[in-house]
Amino acid sequence: MKSQFPQKRFIMGQMGNSVLSNIEENSRFLGTRIEKLESCQYGSTMFYLYLEDIFTEFVRVFEFDKQTAVLPEPFGTFKSEEEKKKWEENHLLAIEFDYHLGSILYNYHEWMIDHRQLPDIVLGRMITDYPSVYSKVIYDYISVLKGMPPRYPFDIRIEFYNEEAQEKRNHILESMQREQIYGDNKAYFASFALPSLIERFMISFMQQDLVLDLLMQIHTKIINGELVLASDDKQFVDTLLNGPKYMNGSREDAMRKCRDILSAANLIPDKDTEEIILGVHGRSPLTLGQFLRNQYAMTHIKKPYYDVLDILFSTKKVNLRNSIMHGVSINFDPFAMCFTAVMLQLFWAIIDREVFVKSQ
Repeated sequence: MKSQFPQKRFIMGQMGNSVLSNIEENSRFLGTRIEKLESCQYGSTMFYLYLEDIFTEFVRVFEFDKQTAVLPEPFGTFKSEEEKKKWEENHLLAIEFDYHLGSILYNYHEWMIDHRQLPDIVLGRMITDYPSVYSKVIYDYISVLKGMPPRYPFDIRIEFYNEEAQEKRNHILESMQREQIYGDNKAYFASFALPSLIERFMISFMQQDLVLDLLMQIHTKIINGELVLASDDKQFVDTLLNGPKYMNGSREDAMRKCRDILSAANLIPDKDTEEIILGVHGRSPLTLGQFLRNQYAMTHIKKPYYDVLDILFSTKKVNLRNSIMHGVSINFDPFAMCFTAVMLQLFWAIIDREVFVKSQ
């Protein structure tokens, strides 16, 4: 029985990496996925349904490739067959981003750039100037994707190739015979910044939505005469619900007071929910890795997005953030454009709040 997925057959590249040899078959398979994304308006319901299908299929393709992919024999010393098998699995998982999910997304992003379809992202400025960080991320990514020279100050004007250069570039893209996506050209700033942007906005958005939902329950209980708060606590709840620009005290103080009010009203069922409300794990700020292991977060992130986030950032899988920050990877190049493309698409989905399970 023929599989719905093409078998991947890799050969050893010049740098000891794995290069896909049957590229044409794989390109045809991925082309239909790219066309689906291009066929609908970015940000529409249909777009996000297609995107979720692509993320779900990525996990299925990896499971298929674990059984069927032909990989060159790795060189080096392993303590056991089990250690070797684990290395091969992690290596395959990383290059799946190169030859599947990342390939779909960076090709789609290039189409978006050429058709002036990049989404407008508006970020609030906090202590960190996030709008400035994002503008540098997007310019860094676009400049590498389009082969533009670095330019300062950063902007996002798009330059196009002359006909001869474009023809040569198209030939390179069609062959897909490269060490990692676009060889030595990598969006280093975007690679460094995107994990932090994903962490900050995923955690803060979930915290905001949870706290707002629980405070609305408090407000309803007060209106219905089911709950009586001290005057200062009621004023605090009203202030949060009205979206204040400024509050006395630190953010941590506000979240602790909020926790105390919600706890007294029996609206915090467990430690995981409390952790999201406070935004801390133990005594330290909640990190992305801890967030992805939090049971409340796990049940409130849509499975297609959760699976890809977990694959990217789990310490037992790709472990991308640690590989970028500490250089711990021996399986792949953490700065490859395929990872940047996936992180950028995830960040856009977070800003649109599409990664979260919506309240009924």
